[in-house]
Amino acid sequence: MPVGYHQGRREMNRIELVSRLFRTASSITDAFPRAGSKFLDMTLLPVAGSDMLSKMKLDGARRIVGRIQRFEKILIVSDLNIGDALFSQAAVSGLRDYFPDSQMDLAISKKAERIVGGNPEINNVLPVFAGTPIPSANDLAALAKIATRGKYDFLLSLCPYFGTKDFSLSTRNVVPFDSFAAVLVNAMRKPLEMSHVVYQLHRYIHLLLGGIAPQKRKMEFKGLTATIPESSMDDARKYLRKVGIGGNDKIIMLNPDASTRFTRIPHDIVVQIIKRLLRLKCPILLGSGFGDGQLGKMIMESLSLEERKGVISLKSNISLEEFSALIDFSDVYICGDSGPMHIAAARRRSDMIGAPLRNRTAVYSIFGATPAKTYAYDSYHPGYFPSNQHADSRTYVATSPCRNITCINKNAKTCRTTRCFEFVDVDSIVDDIENSLTHEWERDRMPRNIEMENRT
Repeated sequence: MPVGYHQGRREMNRIELVSRLFRTASSITDAFPRAGSKFLDMTLLPVAGSDMLSKMKLDGARRIVGRIQRFEKILIVSDLNIGDALFSQAAVSGLRDYFPDSQMDLAISKKAERIVGGNPEINNVLPVFAGTPIPSANDLAALAKIATRGKYDFLLSLCPYFGTKDFSLSTRNVVPFDSFAAVLVNAMRKPLEMSHVVYQLHRYIHLLLGGIAPQKRKMEFKGLTATIPESSMDDARKYLRKVGIGGNDKIIMLNPDASTRFTRIPHDIVVQIIKRLLRLKCPILLGSGFGDGQLGKMIMESLSLEERKGVISLKSNISLEEFSALIDFSDVYICGDSGPMHIAAARRRSDMIGAPLRNRTAVYSIFGATPAKTYAYDSYHPGYFPSNQHADSRTYVATSPCRNITCINKNAKTCRTTRCFEFVDVDSIVDDIENSLTHEWERDRMPRNIEMENRT
């Protein structure tokens, strides 16, 4: 048999084990939505988020770190989605507090390469994963190749599907995902503690290294960053001029798409939001969905001919970079839990020195399945992490009878019936947007032109 065959089988079994857990949880809430969700929270959350397990996993990770003699070359391995690639920067930033001169490489999804690639704290961005929810055999092979050839002193895994044996023959210098997961879920159990994945990941690095390595840099961590190529900013400027949007117009951007049906804002709710937003007389940029564009088409067909005049449906084949540039030009960005939401919440920078970006986008997110305090951004509610923008962030949690701890992994859920958005308070969302546009920014808004002040 080929070298690595049995190892590959072991790791595929790990993937199957994780998948089977979430399939079982989905079956329980399919059959018993309310009782099933309570059962899962009562049985899984006290164990997975217990103080004892969190301490045990963290102590185990600290023992691994304590054995490492040097930290000259470090590899951080992201989970597989765009949002996960952005999250990983929080770990890089934390590690830089201790190892400012080390080489730090980041293995991420291919789709996120240009958005993350401009981060000056990362030496090498390694776009190796295909971006599917579950790693393929090619993903496993690519990871093993990078880890083996890189000869890293320290490897940190942020993906639940990768076991330590995926990295190299010697696993003594690999800190697995389990220890961070235990710290995160422990924070989720505590109502007053900020349990956002970005905040907790940065905190986790300090818990991991505190007392083991000297902290050489002390600076406030404000959140994620994202890089927008200047060429994409130019494309966005041309597009806005083409559709007749001027530099002083207030722009609302609405992205109804998401990676799963459990986080995608339902069609009828999107239509309600658009119809109420039209009263604000602001141009609305509507995402058509990254795919065949049918999502945007169906939404437009639900509007009257008069209503369609106020909505501009974006092309479905728009690049992620140009889409991100349009976010930066927008005053308000409305979305579900998705990768672009984290780009909207991140402090955006250009890949060209001195090129201006606004960073004044208010993020309004509507959450279905996934836990909002763990992934969303909010400037007002206690326990939430605010966006890294010169603007508000607000989160609206839909009513759901079956939301539970297993919904944290939306890509692994297999529920037959989608009950994640039973009710959304559309009036409150639109009222909050109107209040922001009318009162908060009127005195100091910046026009959108090529001479805009660089606020990055």
